[in-house]
Amino acid sequence: MADSAPILDVVNARTDTAFGRPHPALTGAVTGYIGYEMTGFSPGMHRGLPTRNLTFIVSLADPVEMKLPSSRYGRIDRHQAFVAGLDTAPAHIHHDGNQFGIAIETTPFGASRLFGLPPVELTGLVVDLHDLFGSTDALTLPDRLRAAPDWTARFEMLDTLLTTRLDAARDVPDDVVWAWNELGAAPGAHAVDAMARELGWSRRHFSARFKQHVGLSPRQFQRVARFERSKHLIVSGHATSDVITAAGYYDHAHLLHEWNKLAGCRPTEWQAEELPSVQDTSGPDHEDGVHD
Repeated sequence: MADSAPILDVVNARTDTAFGRPHPALTGAVTGYIGYEMTGFSPGMHRGLPTRNLTFIVSLADPVEMKLPSSRYGRIDRHQAFVAGLDTAPAHIHHDGNQFGIAIETTPFGASRLFGLPPVELTGLVVDLHDLFGSTDALTLPDRLRAAPDWTARFEMLDTLLTTRLDAARDVPDDVVWAWNELGAAPGAHAVDAMARELGWSRRHFSARFKQHVGLSPRQFQRVARFERSKHLIVSGHATSDVITAAGYYDHAHLLHEWNKLAGCRPTEWQAEELPSVQDTSGPDHEDGVHD
């Protein structure tokens, strides 16, 4: 079911956002759908910020043009539908002022279940959906979604496609799911050494196992989860002092340092560039974490 957000008009600009809850069979692999249509904005560059989930986008307009942190010589990649692995730096997405598509919020564990790849093989990369699906589904998906009458129909179409592809036989290690949830729920509150001891492992073994199934080391993921929490708090209008405390930063200097590293700018600069943006919204009753 889609829950439509209010339409925001700024001069001639218009944003329409809808949120969908995936089919229960996709629990643990997909946490939500975000449909977005933005028209009339000034052409520019959008920062694809690091997040605890993979970036799975289907554009219903022109292909998405982006430059990854690892791109050399300013190479621009163009994809109609793609999946980007976790990263600790922003991608630069170029747009003409109009964006129309669907973001499928896919957990790292969904990479194995939906794409047949451990998430570590996607870290820092953008892969065309056709290369992952290896079928005509990926080639025809944007046109079929675009032709659907509304967001609800589009989300139901994705439910059908993704549940068909879901490989439930690929086990998700309970220990890694627990660690992912704990680090994501309260970033900064858990010491990696203590978590390793609680699981009965050495820190090296814990870090290697976590990275294989998530795509980032525990410390890298902790930084991304803390950053993502701060972003949501900033968008919600919290004071800087509250953001620092609630997100788990030591002080204001720590907050600015991490934003410069992970976003490439200060929070105020990002706010001026990005809001309103589909990346900065959470659906109704949005819940972080994976529950199996």
